Amino acid sequence: MELKESVLNLDYSKVESEVTEFIRKSVSSGGIEGAVIGLSGGIDSSVVGALCVRALGPGRVVGLLLPASFTPNNDVEDAKQLVKDWGIRSYVVAIDPIASSLLKSAPELVDSRIAKANARARIRMTINYYFANMLNYIVAGTGDKSEDLIGYFTKYGDGGVDILPIAHLYKTQVRALGAHLGLAPHMVSKPSSPQLWPGHRPEYRKN
Repeated sequence: MELKESVLNLDYSKVESEVTEFIRKSVSSGGIEGAVIGLSGGIDSSVVGALCVRALGPGRVVGLLLPASFTPNNDVEDAKQLVKDWGIRSYVVAIDPIASSLLKSAPELVDSRIAKANARARIRMTINYYFANMLNYIVAGTGDKSEDLIGYFTKYGDGGVDILPIAHLYKTQVRALGAHLGLAPHMVSKPSSPQLWPGHRPEYRKN
């Protein structure tokens, strides 16, 4: 209990100020126009999205919703609600046709759920960069310190980004920051759910 309270005992107004300044400097120093972020409806992307909007303004942030056929509807609806609340541009790109094309074109040596899952993560990042390159934006990553410490990310997928605004924060701290930023309580407490296959929970190392 004491350890948890120590981890959570941060000045979240100061954290917000530091992270938004980091985002602003990352954009301005490279002659970049804004930031692209993949919005899953989960806590990490919601916090990073909120911070990007506060740092840059809604006109310089684009949210990408990249669902698969098995992405829970409530996650998609949560992401859409954030887009509406923030007043940012957003685009929905279903990844199933792209993933299916890849699987049809490449030989399936073995039936590997991990290989297919990582392909979906890398397809999503390719789409993020497609939009970012067109707009002269950076890609804002959503990884946190808890994920980094256990290696829970996909190389060249969710690990392939330009900036990681919350990489110094543990998941519990990200949730507390989300509450500070005014995210809905159900989003702050939502279980981590990468959804790289139906019912996927953070139980496997994806690298």
